[in-house]
Amino acid sequence: KLISLRILTWMERMRIILLALLASLNVTGCGGGSSSSSGNGDTALVNAESNGESSGEVCSDVETLASGNYDSVIAKWKTLDQIERRGPARMVAVGSSSIRYWRSLFPNFSEWDIIQRGFGGSLIWDSAQHFRSLITDHDPSVVLVFAGTNDVARERTAEQTINGVKCLIQRLESVNPELPIIYIAITPTPARWNIWDKSNAVNLEIEKLANEKSNLFFMKTAPEFLETGEPPSADLFWSDGLHLSDKGYAIWNDILAETLTEVNTSPPTLEESTFKSGDSIFMDFGPSNAEDGEQSELQEDGTFWNNWHNINGEETIYPGEHLSNLINQDGESTSVRLITRSDMSTNGKLNGGLMSPSVSDLGELAVSSATVDYLFGYKLPGAITINGLRPDAKYSLKIFSSRADSEERITRFYIPQGDETIFKDIQTSGLADTVSGGNEKNLLEFQNVTADKGGAIHLDMVPIKGDFTYLNAFVLTRDD
Repeated sequence: KLISLRILTWMERMRIILLALLASLNVTGCGGGSSSSSGNGDTALVNAESNGESSGEVCSDVETLASGNYDSVIAKWKTLDQIERRGPARMVAVGSSSIRYWRSLFPNFSEWDIIQRGFGGSLIWDSAQHFRSLITDHDPSVVLVFAGTNDVARERTAEQTINGVKCLIQRLESVNPELPIIYIAITPTPARWNIWDKSNAVNLEIEKLANEKSNLFFMKTAPEFLETGEPPSADLFWSDGLHLSDKGYAIWNDILAETLTEVNTSPPTLEESTFKSGDSIFMDFGPSNAEDGEQSELQEDGTFWNNWHNINGEETIYPGEHLSNLINQDGESTSVRLITRSDMSTNGKLNGGLMSPSVSDLGELAVSSATVDYLFGYKLPGAITINGLRPDAKYSLKIFSSRADSEERITRFYIPQGDETIFKDIQTSGLADTVSGGNEKNLLEFQNVTADKGGAIHLDMVPIKGDFTYLNAFVLTRDD
C-alpha cells in the first residue's frame, strides 16, 4: 500500500507539472491569453481550433472592444462575395483606412490578385470580430494586416491593442495554423505624434511575437519614415497629417516587396486568359434603379453588355468590390474581372447623364442606357483594375466620360505601362457647344496597351479641373 501510495503521489506530481506546461503552452499559442476559468486549458485550445472562438482571455473582450460600426459594410461585402464567388485568394489585405486608400497596392503586386478589405476608422478588434467573412472565407495564401493605430488613438491601452492583434492571429491560425500573416507596423504620423511612444510600444511587442512565430512577419515602417524627421515629413501624408500620400505609400510598397521575399510562399501561376483576340467587352457603369440609371441589355445589333451590380444612385462603391467573368460581345463568359481600388459613388438621370447619344459621335458606345449613368469620384482619385488578361497581348480601350453641368471639369485617365505611365484628358462638363454643358461627342482612346505580369490593366482617374471624375462606359478590345 505504501509503495502504491508513493507511485500515485509521484504520478500526481507529474500530472501537475504536465498541466502547468500545457497551460504555459496555451498562453504562448494564444498570444498572451490564459486558460479558461474552469482551469481546463486543453478544452479552451480545442474549442479555439474547432470554431475560431477563444474561451481564453486574449479574445474574451472582442465583442466589447470591437466598435460595432461596420455591419453594413461587412454585409455588403458578404453579399457581393456570395454573388461573385472567387476562387482561393492569393492575398487578402485587411484593416483600417490605410488599407482602404491604398490605390497602388494592386498595381504594384498585381500577381497576388489582392482582395482589398479596408474599412476606414476600424479597430484591430473589428478585423478579429469579422475574421471569417473578411479573411478566412477567401482561403488566402497570405494575409496583410494594418490595424491598431485607431485603437491607440481611441485610448485603448497598449495591452488591449496588442491582445487585439494576438486575437486576430489566433483566430486565423485556428483555420490555417501555417497561414503567413504580414503585420504592418503602426506608422508614425504628424497627426498622432503625441501618441507615438504608445504606438511604438505596441510595435515592439508585435515584433517580438513575430520573432517567436514562423508564420508571422513584422513589416517595420518607422525607420524609413523617421529618416525624414520627427515627426515624419508632411509630404508623406495628406493634409490631415494622418493618411498616407502617394509618396508615403511608395515607401510601404518598397518595404512590402522586401517583406514578401521572406514569406515562404509565392503567387500561383497566372491563369490562362479566355479573352480571345478580336473580342470586345462592353461595360456600363452606374446605378440600376429606374430613377437614376438603366442596365444595358442585348442591343439590336446583337452586342452584349456588362453592367455593374444592382445599386442605387449616390450609393458608395468601396475598394475591393469586383465583377467577375465579364461577357464578350457575343455573350460568352471570359476570365476578365473588374475590381475597384478606390471609393467612388454612382449617379445618372437625376444628375446629368447623357440621355440621347449620337452614333455618329460615339459609335459603338452610343447606347443611352450606358451613357445616362456613371461612377464618379469627388476630390480623391478614382481607380479600377481589369485583370484576367494576357501580358503578351495588345489591347485598346475606349472610354466615355460625361456629366451635364456648366462648371468646367476635366478628368485625367492614367494607365501604367512598364516603367512609364500614359495619360489622356477629357473634358466632362462645362462645354460651350452642348446644350447641357456635358460631353456628348468625345471619347478617350488608348491603343497598344499591354497588361502587366499579373495580367492586369490599371486605370486611375484624377480631377484636373474641378473636384470630380467621371466614368460612364468603356469598351475593351483585344487587338493582336
